[in-house]
Amino acid sequence: MKKPAGFLRVFGAAALVVGLLAATMAPVMAQDDAANGPIVGVPGFDMLFETVDPGFLAGDNTIYYPWVANDDDFGLGDADTSISVQNLENRDSQIWIYTGNGDGTWSLATTAFLASFASKTFSAASLGIAAGEGAPVAVTAFHRVPGETVPGFPVGAFLAETEVTLSKPAGIEGDFTQVVACVVNVYTADGTFGSPFPFLAAVSFTWNGVNYTANEDWVEWDNQADLQNILETVNAGNTGALINPFGGLNADGDCLDATAVIDGGSTASFLDSVAIGGVAKQAVQGEALPMTSEVDTAVSGYNALNGIEVYRFDEWYLPIVQTNCGPGGCWDSMIRIANVSGQNASVEIRFFPADDGSGSLATGFQIQGLVNGGDTWHVNLGDLVPDGWVGSAHIYSDGQVFAMVDRYKVGYNMWITNTGSSADYENLAQVENAQQRYVLFAPHVLMDYFGWNTGINVANLANVDNNVSIQYFNMLGNATQVLNQRLAAHGMTYFYDPSINAQNISEQDVTTDPNAGVVGSALIWSDEPVAAAIDATKYPETDPTGGADL
Repeated sequence: MKKPAGFLRVFGAAALVVGLLAATMAPVMAQDDAANGPIVGVPGFDMLFETVDPGFLAGDNTIYYPWVANDDDFGLGDADTSISVQNLENRDSQIWIYTGNGDGTWSLATTAFLASFASKTFSAASLGIAAGEGAPVAVTAFHRVPGETVPGFPVGAFLAETEVTLSKPAGIEGDFTQVVACVVNVYTADGTFGSPFPFLAAVSFTWNGVNYTANEDWVEWDNQADLQNILETVNAGNTGALINPFGGLNADGDCLDATAVIDGGSTASFLDSVAIGGVAKQAVQGEALPMTSEVDTAVSGYNALNGIEVYRFDEWYLPIVQTNCGPGGCWDSMIRIANVSGQNASVEIRFFPADDGSGSLATGFQIQGLVNGGDTWHVNLGDLVPDGWVGSAHIYSDGQVFAMVDRYKVGYNMWITNTGSSADYENLAQVENAQQRYVLFAPHVLMDYFGWNTGINVANLANVDNNVSIQYFNMLGNATQVLNQRLAAHGMTYFYDPSINAQNISEQDVTTDPNAGVVGSALIWSDEPVAAAIDATKYPETDPTGGADL
């Protein structure tokens, strides 16, 4: 029996029309709200990406955008991006926005105050991204609890937590439950790396005569005797799993918090992580983003990637990349892979052709690259394959990277953006029901609805054959049809119900076309975990002879 998981991820993208969070424009300068929220410019935070392990930015208080552009012409014209960030909690927060420099470092672009559940929008230009260029962007959020006193805490420095997994020593028999501890390190205003702050985290210790060490070799503990006494005292008489008394700065165990001096002396602000979400709006012209108008010739958008996935998982799937042709010419795909860390990462992209779901690198290929920290690697699929190619891309890395793809058709100014689906995360998080099959949800599916169509692209994450079924539902909840496909290991396929009835400017006779005008949803069933991208497309006109739109 497969192990069921308790979390569902729905992965998709919309084309041409992208909804955004309600947002207000934020100025580029830092904002100050001493009465209701944190004071911006907390000393030390401009060093965050340069000196702190990415694990500090590994939670739901951090989001990432692989590519934020200021007049970047990748084929459709000068494309601009704005990002919107929303506070997802019922408490005020402060956000710090960073842009990657492409050389292993990140720069603090701006900060802003976000009231409970509020959102703000920032253009690429307001983040200091030069015209004709772009950059990966990261955002992190904290709530300020003022007035804490930390004895001996250096002026202008801050404490930052990093998650550490304690590992079982080699040669020790018996069961061992891994312990996740929060290592708290001191960082000074001049960027000097300090020692772990005593009594806040366990990284190397001896308990009941057995030596335990952390996985991260760079961590050093300068007070092991005191640490050993604490552990042995807490675990006195305990014969089961190790009791870990080290929960970080506020004993919540999430390893996402920090403390920083803001008033001088030893008075500090405790920065408690706050969950955030975000979207990017993209447009060619894009001068009024996040709003768009008739002057914008192409529009797209995507969801920001969550820090939990970016840091903990290093395999990403793009379920569809393509160069196939049809009305308006051929598609092309610009794959973008950004590196969040402060060091370079080796990246390999494996391309698997659709081939009716057959998969296998026997008919595919792979490329490798080295991506600097704070940089984005751009791969144009049209430079690698001939017109007519459709398949998926599987991205492997030895570092913290995140990925997206801009798929576009120049002839019709069509633009669809998909963010990567974490292969490891999907294996852990997909919902498995009592019938022993995995399931994903597609909440919005259009079938010949006034010229709108939906493609469901599915990639097999398993290294074995995988049976996939798409079960469609109308708005009444009635199942209208089921489509089936067997996928080989790493195979992909797409389920596309195009607008095929002869039309005149998307006018159609719903009385004679049983699939016309349907708005509904779909379930994606599979024997093994899959990644899926849901695309909605509308062409200027359909083939008057009844041929399918592509």
